[in-house]
Amino acid sequence: MRSRATLASCFVLALAAASGTARGEELSQKVDSWVLDTASRGDTEFLVMLREQGDLRGARALSSKVEKGAFVMDALRSTADRTQRPLLDFLVERGAAYRPFWVANMVWVRGSLSLVEELAARSDVFHIYANPRAATVARRP
Repeated sequence: MRSRATLASCFVLALAAASGTARGEELSQKVDSWVLDTASRGDTEFLVMLREQGDLRGARALSSKVEKGAFVMDALRSTADRTQRPLLDFLVERGAAYRPFWVANMVWVRGSLSLVEELAARSDVFHIYANPRAATVARRP
């Protein structure tokens, strides 16, 4: 009996370790290493790129630059308005500082490692990138 209990405990620990490794690998694939590194030391800023981007294919069928420009701007804004709302509501609930950008359908965020992990787990988030400005400032001597 004792060996079964030991075997069961080992199995549970192995599963936990495997899921932790898989989660860590998934996190490192979806989040820039700079973000993970700086967030492990405290709040940091990063860019959250959403999975869905504006569909601009219809612009090819339009003849004038003005029509194409209006189409592109409308497509990008409407996609951002629709897809960012759940993410922005989530950030408000967490009390995180944020600033949405409609052109690239991304959101600048300032937050902790736990917030980064929660965001990375969301299906609507494509990738979490280092903010180039913050990364550059942090590297200066």
